[in-house]
Amino acid sequence: MSGHEKKLCGERELLKAQIERFEARQFEMERALSIEKKKAQDYFDVAEVMLIVIGTDRRIIRINKKGCEILGCTEETVTGKDWFDDFLPKEEKETVLSVFEELISGRGRCAEYYENSIINCKGEIKLIFWHNAVLRNEKGGVYAVLSSGEDITRRKKIETSLAESEGLLRVIFENAHDGILMVDEENKKYAYGNGMITQMLGYPPEELKGLGVRDIHPGEHLPDIIEKFEKLKRREIDAVRDVPVKRKDGSIFYADVNGFPVVFSNKLYMLGFFRDISERKNAEEAIREGERRYRMLFDAAPIMIAITSLEGRALAVNNAIQEVSGYTPEEFMKKNMSDVYVDSGERKRVLALFQKDGRVRNFETKFKRKDNSTICVLLNTDSIEFGGQKCILATVRDITEQKKAAEALEMQKEALEQKNVALSEVLVQIEIGKNKIKKQITANVDELILPVVKKLSRQGRSRKYLQLLERNLKTMTGSFGLRITEDKVRLTPKEIEVCDMIKSGFSGKDIAGMLNISLLTVNKHRRNIRNKFGISNKDVNLTSFLRSL
Repeated sequence: MSGHEKKLCGERELLKAQIERFEARQFEMERALSIEKKKAQDYFDVAEVMLIVIGTDRRIIRINKKGCEILGCTEETVTGKDWFDDFLPKEEKETVLSVFEELISGRGRCAEYYENSIINCKGEIKLIFWHNAVLRNEKGGVYAVLSSGEDITRRKKIETSLAESEGLLRVIFENAHDGILMVDEENKKYAYGNGMITQMLGYPPEELKGLGVRDIHPGEHLPDIIEKFEKLKRREIDAVRDVPVKRKDGSIFYADVNGFPVVFSNKLYMLGFFRDISERKNAEEAIREGERRYRMLFDAAPIMIAITSLEGRALAVNNAIQEVSGYTPEEFMKKNMSDVYVDSGERKRVLALFQKDGRVRNFETKFKRKDNSTICVLLNTDSIEFGGQKCILATVRDITEQKKAAEALEMQKEALEQKNVALSEVLVQIEIGKNKIKKQITANVDELILPVVKKLSRQGRSRKYLQLLERNLKTMTGSFGLRITEDKVRLTPKEIEVCDMIKSGFSGKDIAGMLNISLLTVNKHRRNIRNKFGISNKDVNLTSFLRSL
């Protein structure tokens, strides 16, 4: 073998060795690449987020297991599908597609983080938060988009629910009828307060935050209030009642306070609820005042009042019980109503009437007093609720003296009736005597006086007086003389004379001539007469009026 051949043979062996080393190195590189590919695939598949590679043609190139789980289908059924046509809601498709086109154009940095909905193979809507990155080839051109998506559907629902709950709690907090305060347990200052507590205290919210327990309660009550609030915090008591609270203007109102510790933003607070009980206290005071007032009326009533059970046990009695029964209220409370009836059967009759009608009216019976004497009483009962049970409200009036007076009156009535019979007989005899006297006077006037008057009337000048005398004699048994001389009228003698002439039909001129006075004076007498009889300024004829007397 020539030297040239040996040289070629040596170069061939060297080249062969180099090829073997290269192949061995390539094998190792391929094996390492396979391992890295497997490792990358493992990372791709074990990722807890959805990983999906979408080509520039909008089709799915690769998807990991989590992505298949979210989409509800296998990698084989998903790969090659148009992402936008098959997995996006119609209303979001155009918007998301424009974001994708910005990414593959290289202008979409602003779209690296994006949030949109998808539709999986089961028709479920999922909300995904995306982190997008573009994939480039050796020449730097974009050939796909790698998107990692986190399913935030549940988180969003929770966030929405929390937001709604927070909003609801805020509405409740601000519109609660109770005042609510949150006390920072570290500095003992008020951290939060709702609108109602600011109204109650008169402080604006910004001033309220700097206050503490000592600022809104009277100093003299602070030790007791703080002690009770500590018990409330330790849950030893449920609430603190009748707490005096001081407003900004210094006035005081009372509240019931309950509360409990809460953790808010990793800090411990005491949450307190203040309920203004001013109206309740006023109502309670009004009730107590009413009870005092009615107790005074109850005790001061002049008749016996008792509240008893249906079995007859006395539950309450007023002070008049002692006057009626002789027992003190304390003694009577130990007795049963059946013991005070003279006839024990009367109690049963009263109870039967009460159960039938719900009340008893004007039941007359007899009671035994403490000294065993007997009194007549008038009993009235009504139904009343007392101590949570149906009871009897009884009023008892002692009518013993009234009954005696009625009996005496009845005896007097009988005696008076007898006297009335005798008086009637006397009156009959008097009337017979009056009629006899009247007949005698009439006969005497007709037979003795009138004939003489008629003879005098023929003498001329005294004729008018004689006519007047004649008329008067004819009416001497009438009432005219008595009526015009009554004390309440108080006519003067001259006015009585004028009245007599007017009644007899004489004119004013005749009266003036007969009495020898002027017509003006006659008219003055007429006015006085009208005034005294109360007919001035009335359309009443004086002559007719006097004749009616």
